[in-house]
Amino acid sequence: MTADERPGRYAVVAGIFVGSLIVAATGFLYLVVLREPGGLFYVFAALIFIGGPVIAGLVALRRSRDNGEPRRVFVRAGAAVFGLAILGFIATYAVSPALERTSVALPEFCGEHAGTRFEERFVYQAPGIGPTVLVASDADSMVVTSVELAQPPFASAAYLLRRSDNRVLWSERFANDTIAASIEAGVLYLYNDKIGYWIDARSGLRERELFTIDNYGGLSRGDRPVMASRDTGGGRFFETSAVISSWGLDGRVAPRRRLTFNGIAMNCFVWGQNGTIARLWK
Repeated sequence: MTADERPGRYAVVAGIFVGSLIVAATGFLYLVVLREPGGLFYVFAALIFIGGPVIAGLVALRRSRDNGEPRRVFVRAGAAVFGLAILGFIATYAVSPALERTSVALPEFCGEHAGTRFEERFVYQAPGIGPTVLVASDADSMVVTSVELAQPPFASAAYLLRRSDNRVLWSERFANDTIAASIEAGVLYLYNDKIGYWIDARSGLRERELFTIDNYGGLSRGDRPVMASRDTGGGRFFETSAVISSWGLDGRVAPRRRLTFNGIAMNCFVWGQNGTIARLWK
């Protein structure tokens, strides 16, 4: 490094330092102090992804004595802070949730052939559908499933019903019986193994999402579907929780929503709250 280059280099470092402090402080305020209010997400995102880099560039520009290339100093400091902000976003909404997992090991009897009818304690007689299994519900809605017993992998169908009159608001057919469901804040979160569906639990309409990030692993061979998992000896694990972040087309943001799922997998019913597993069929 020549004597002429040092002032510009030091100015960039100073800008990065100040910009990084602003990004870190703003992120701490949003994540820890305010606990991620969805309505303020874009305000804080602007401060982090625009404000931080711009201030970093201005600080670098002010401290630079390299008057010949002020644009380079500004861009280098701003770009570095913007990159750090992107890494922080990925760590917060993708990497960290991957470590938050709750899976239960399915007993051997879950892989046995299905019986001829549901256990009585699981049955919900849905008008126009027949005997179904109640998977999840809230005060206004419920999710039930029907399963065909003809042959593996036991095709199934999920129905979102309105409690007041059992009206079917939404339904979907699947090639297997691996289903997990939870209703939270008026939204049905349903997975067929690792494929997710977000449904308005009051209207049955698909949620219009611009972008989503989730850590749900569905049915897997390990207790950590994404991270390194322990040897299961050929067994199966069923995911009973998820951390889901969503950004809607209407501007709605639900950051890091933590959900617990009940589900059906390999002829068994799983209660997500306590990890209890029971045979679904007689």
